[in-house]
Amino acid sequence: MSQAVEKAVAPQPEGAHSERLSALFDVLPPGAEVCGLVFDPRLRVATASSGCEALFGRDVRSASVTELFRDFQAPKAEVATLDLLTRSVGRPKHVRVFWKQAARQVTALVIDLEAMSKGGHAVAAATARLASEVVHEGRNPLTTIKLTLQTLARSRLEGRLPRKVALAMREVRTSERIFSALSGLGRVSEPTEGVDLAEALEAAVSDMRCELDERGLGLRCELSLGEVSRRVDGGRLQLAVGQLIGLVGHGLEAGQVRLAATQLPGGVEILVEAEPAPSRRPSGAELSIELVRKIAAEHGGELIDFARGFRLTLAA
Repeated sequence: MSQAVEKAVAPQPEGAHSERLSALFDVLPPGAEVCGLVFDPRLRVATASSGCEALFGRDVRSASVTELFRDFQAPKAEVATLDLLTRSVGRPKHVRVFWKQAARQVTALVIDLEAMSKGGHAVAAATARLASEVVHEGRNPLTTIKLTLQTLARSRLEGRLPRKVALAMREVRTSERIFSALSGLGRVSEPTEGVDLAEALEAAVSDMRCELDERGLGLRCELSLGEVSRRVDGGRLQLAVGQLIGLVGHGLEAGQVRLAATQLPGGVEILVEAEPAPSRRPSGAELSIELVRKIAAEHGGELIDFARGFRLTLAA
């Protein structure tokens, strides 16, 4: 293992986050493949991202740490690094593995997502302060505009005014979503045990239903999660799903948004899609997508973007 890799993955004191990130980006080669893995306390794969099967050439679920690296005849130092980072008492460990393969030899950079998030508290705090200032300066006048538009909407408007008020309100909703995403990027998920994921999803649906109703759009919710509690950050997931519903809904002129959550082996899949397919992506879409990707990664999952909407996976 190179010194840069050792520096990137070795435990370091708080405040060394930027140096560790620099080491990480120095190591990653152009075109490096990425495989997201979640290990259970027995050091076997509980969840694997979509790229892992293609990378290993087989289903890696339930495979052990040593089995994975044996497939590539990897150096013992890298097996030891992954083994060390995935050891955890009582709960899964979320990691990302960056691979570079040459002639059946693989170099792996293993990143502990939880440690990286906590190690970056100074950067996150600075981002949060900046986001808070921007949101504060923009949200107050936006609220005034929104209240004025709502008053106008309840009045007896004639001609083209109702349509103009509706369009203006739509832009206000878009701005609110952007401010919410900006504020959320400056924070870090703090999962806790015993969270009712269905309750968090239903809260996101409740928040967004009024907005979709104003635009004449439906919102269909299908939850197949059972009654098992999970270790997640309910508030952050509510924010993420609300952002996805808003993105999909803003691309629709008519129809409905469908939210479906399904329990999978080792995790949960949350599907947010338009019926029919949306015609466009709204303003600020990339900011919202980046926020949801961050929240997904903090829960050992990923966000997959497709034509009709988004697929969010969680190792929960």
